[in-house]
Amino acid sequence: MPRLAVIADDLTGANATGILFGKRGFRAISSLGGARCELPGDPDVVVVTTESRAIPPKEAYRRVYQAAKDLLGLGVQHFDKRIDSTLRGNLGAEIDALLQALREQGTDAMAVVVAAFPGSGRSTVGGYHLVSGVPLELTDVANDPTCPIRSSSLPDLLSAQSRNSVGVIPISTVLQGSQAVADALRGLYSDGNRVIAMDCIADADLQTIVRGAAQCGLPVVSADPGPFGAELAAALFPSPRRTLGRVLAVVGSVTAQTREQLEVLQSSIPCMFVHVKAEALARGGSLATAEAGRALESVTRAAANTPVVCLHTVSHAEDILDIGALAAQLGVAPAAVTCSIADGLAQIAVESLTEMGRSEVGVYGTGGDIIAALCRACGAQGIELLDEVLPLATYGRLVGGSYSGLPLVTKGGLVGGPNAALACVNHLIGSLEERV
Repeated sequence: MPRLAVIADDLTGANATGILFGKRGFRAISSLGGARCELPGDPDVVVVTTESRAIPPKEAYRRVYQAAKDLLGLGVQHFDKRIDSTLRGNLGAEIDALLQALREQGTDAMAVVVAAFPGSGRSTVGGYHLVSGVPLELTDVANDPTCPIRSSSLPDLLSAQSRNSVGVIPISTVLQGSQAVADALRGLYSDGNRVIAMDCIADADLQTIVRGAAQCGLPVVSADPGPFGAELAAALFPSPRRTLGRVLAVVGSVTAQTREQLEVLQSSIPCMFVHVKAEALARGGSLATAEAGRALESVTRAAANTPVVCLHTVSHAEDILDIGALAAQLGVAPAAVTCSIADGLAQIAVESLTEMGRSEVGVYGTGGDIIAALCRACGAQGIELLDEVLPLATYGRLVGGSYSGLPLVTKGGLVGGPNAALACVNHLIGSLEERV
């Protein structure tokens, strides 16, 4: 019996959204037979298409209302109303239909509308919806033959189409963090608003909204092109498929780009970050031994269901060592200092693999020195190259040594955008699930 449902107004959007749920650990099936169709394989998510984008609002309402009633009859606990990323279709009528079906069941829900899809160039700021920075009404969608868009204002569009009161949460609130979003949602709900138009510019904003919606304590349905709905579902209904495997991230890179990627990772997946003092590793001896022991104690304390444990040496720019100065102080070459840090971090990583249960762990390594040191510490003779996660980030398995077959994603410290670490970790989690 599916716990979650997506109601979409067209099949391509339905399938695209279902894929996003799948990437977050849910088994999603797009039903070609409507909401009443019996689906094999016990899916977590059923995706239903109403083909209602270009029809009159009254008929669109009827179709979505009936689909929602049918899905509630199947025991669905949470809904995502998939909307077009360029706001075409009967957004207000379809959201109203879903909310009404829930009310009749006794749930006075609120629809949180996040029309932004940052990864596809869609953003909302000041209520205005933009495509690659261009107001919607100035793009080709304004001349769509079946669903022309005449306004770029998400709140105005929703107010014109919905019978529910529409509230707005601006980007200034989102930037204050998830607690501010949760407080704003509760305030708007208390004032009688049941449709909330959210500003959202970047992926980090989307994650903030997810956390705010999840912690506000109100019955919430998502209305969006896919990313917000999938992330909110993952926050509200952690899937057992997400915890079958764990990832050890070993981060040798100290670039600002890497730190930003780790921030996105930490905001997207439950992580335990273990800071390792690079200077202690570089100085060696009892200092390095004590630091390794402290780090391993932290890894041991990580909950068994924590998907990601991350070993890293730099939390802030101030943590970056002056390698040249330290080398001069120690009377060694700078390369020797770098090697000591990499070897020390790699040894901690190998011992961490044993603590985490090596048969169910994959490794994400970033920074060339640490990746090479990790392979040496594992006794590997090579890496079987299997896939490209993203340009200049590869997935493979160690060959030879006591950790032969260990899944590994490697990436340079200056490779990828803000979501690169998240993409690499998700790829590893997916590969571990396939092995189970």
